[in-house]
Amino acid sequence: MWLAITGGKGGVGKTTVAAHVHRILGWDALDLDVTTPNLHLYLDCEEIDRSDVYIPCPKLEDEDECDLCGTCARACAPGALVVGRSWDLDPHLCHGCGLCVESCPNGALAYDCVRIGEVRRYQVSVTGAILTSGTLDVGDRRSRHLVRTLLEGADDGKDLILDTPAGAGKDVYDALKAADAAIAVTQPTPAAAT
Repeated sequence: MWLAITGGKGGVGKTTVAAHVHRILGWDALDLDVTTPNLHLYLDCEEIDRSDVYIPCPKLEDEDECDLCGTCARACAPGALVVGRSWDLDPHLCHGCGLCVESCPNGALAYDCVRIGEVRRYQVSVTGAILTSGTLDVGDRRSRHLVRTLLEGADDGKDLILDTPAGAGKDVYDALKAADAAIAVTQPTPAAAT
């Protein structure tokens, strides 16, 4: 069973609840709050592994083959590519979908790996469980890709606590979609009661 602990905004106490649920159940955990991962601070644990996370971004492999037709830029939904007098990419806007590379009629583009963050694994001293967390690189906005990487890397045969990102974004949706059940942590306000 995968149990998500979620909350509407930062600071309502979802990570505190996730830590206490972990202490009661002793399950492995995923800290999916990749912009401010802090579940490891609540649990007595030791880091056992760390790895980088990359996404495939386009690069202009062959300038002679690029005729600046703009097909790649038209295929780029987030607008990471601009083609005018030159071929320009804002790698921070790239989602790594690869449509630009696949659509280039001249084969001038190739894939390049761009780091967006890292995954850390910890062993919790008291329970022996594994806590996995992701940390998005400062300034990067591609949290959804890192959350998906963490979810895809989890063992779906094990019981797991998911400390979701704060709010109601697409990364939270991905975490809740993967969960079998959820605990919503809210503040005691009239809006939270409805």
